[in-house]
Amino acid sequence: DISEPAIEDAKANAVRNGYGDEGVTRFVASRAELVLAEELQKPGVKGKPIVAVVDPAREGLHADVIRALRCSPQIRRLVYVSCNPTGSLTND
Repeated sequence: DISEPAIEDAKANAVRNGYGDEGVTRFVASRAELVLAEELQKPGVKGKPIVAVVDPAREGLHADVIRALRCSPQIRRLVYVSCNPTGSLTND
């Protein structure tokens, strides 16, 4: 998410649900296409199994995000949140 307040809410929810350790859960306030590939290569992340959660804008996922997700063998599960799931599936 690009919203700092949304990231802070996500962190608080992670703590409430037992996932507050940054070694387990990571939140980044930025456009995914700018940081995802680099985040997946960071020490402590690379090689670990990942559940990725995406909640794209109405236009869908950026091509760079799709590429990073598809080229990351450590992503074991992808949770796709959408207000228009059938419309965005044609784009993503």
